[in-house]
Amino acid sequence: MSHDSARKAGPLGVPDDVSQRMYDVLALTAQRLFPVGTSPEGIVKRHVWRNRRYVGEKHGKVQDWRGWSVNLRALESGYSTVYADYFINALTRSENSLLFGSDFADVLAMHHTFVFVFVTSCDVATLDTFSESGYNVRRINRIIHPGILMSSEDFMAVSAELWLTRVLDLLKLQQRLCQHKSRGA
Repeated sequence: MSHDSARKAGPLGVPDDVSQRMYDVLALTAQRLFPVGTSPEGIVKRHVWRNRRYVGEKHGKVQDWRGWSVNLRALESGYSTVYADYFINALTRSENSLLFGSDFADVLAMHHTFVFVFVTSCDVATLDTFSESGYNVRRINRIIHPGILMSSEDFMAVSAELWLTRVLDLLKLQQRLCQHKSRGA
């Protein structure tokens, strides 16, 4: 039995403690950036990614990534949405490589369950800078989704406050490198 299967799963199939930690990280991010009048209840929202081209398919069933997002763009136009997703690595190394790129697939090969905290819609020209800065990068055609990819156990081993620092650093680099217009994430 894996560590995660022993945990109580919440309404989206994410272990309760992992779901709460993802929520806390995004809520703290919003509150740190916008301390006055920011209520996480109104801006941190649940979501599910379920698209075979985005997260893959296994035995005829589309995989899913489940988690939370905070649309910081709604608070200030210079920001974007930050996502925190939990997922089970059910695909083969070659399937992961095709979907996510070989570097991302290399990290996935090490564990069964993951959390990916990330931003979206950066131009592929910024890939090397994000990678050299220690971020995991998922490439989708001409855009990338840079972030922090780790096993769910590693994610839970660090407090929400420490994750906050990493997310704020990611957002600063994204703001410096990526122009976010009014297009969706």
